[in-house]
Amino acid sequence: MDNEGYITGVELSVTKEDLGELLYNSSSGFFGVGHAEKILMLVERDGDTSTKFQETRDFIVSHCIKELKHCTKEMDVIEREIKSLMKKFPYKLETMPGIETITAAAIVSEIGDIRRFASANKLLRYSGISPVSCSSGDKDKNFRNRQGNRRLYEIFRNIAARSICKGRNNQSPVNDAFLSYYNKKITQGKTRRQALIAVMSQIAKIVYSMMRDERAYVKPTISKTNNT
Repeated sequence: MDNEGYITGVELSVTKEDLGELLYNSSSGFFGVGHAEKILMLVERDGDTSTKFQETRDFIVSHCIKELKHCTKEMDVIEREIKSLMKKFPYKLETMPGIETITAAAIVSEIGDIRRFASANKLLRYSGISPVSCSSGDKDKNFRNRQGNRRLYEIFRNIAARSICKGRNNQSPVNDAFLSYYNKKITQGKTRRQALIAVMSQIAKIVYSMMRDERAYVKPTISKTNNT
């Protein structure tokens, strides 16, 4: 590698700044120039083609790259088909930060006709977000719901985690309203898991109203007195 940060002696030529920018954008700020420099150093060190079984190693690497390129092309085709299919539905779920086309399609496929749920609370129970209440004598206890739709539960969980994540560089979260709500629950004594479930509940309610009313996302103003 020369002083400009280029890899020399191989077909590929890229600066650590260019690779760092690619890593930064692809990892939502998790990786950057520092990691790019380490990668380039490893590539330079591995540039010696006189090692044992080098031809076999080159074949394996080139085959893996071809497979990755093929899979990427296939994923692009599938995503275009999904986008085309989603246009046939009246929902505008992609207008909500943290929900891209694939996630929106997954939500629609798991929920189906939103009208089969009379309220948002019924959707919460169906997805397993709402706890199960059990009464014994004069005492009522809430337990984690393990009988709901686990796929839908995980979808809402991933959206919630993505919404409050600020990345390693402490950037702005995907949705600061949900991060504020999450932090409020923590200050109220909730565990991180409980606080995240509270965010999931808010997201599921918003998704319910968006699908029911066929409307675009509007950033919520979550009440400070809301203890959901």
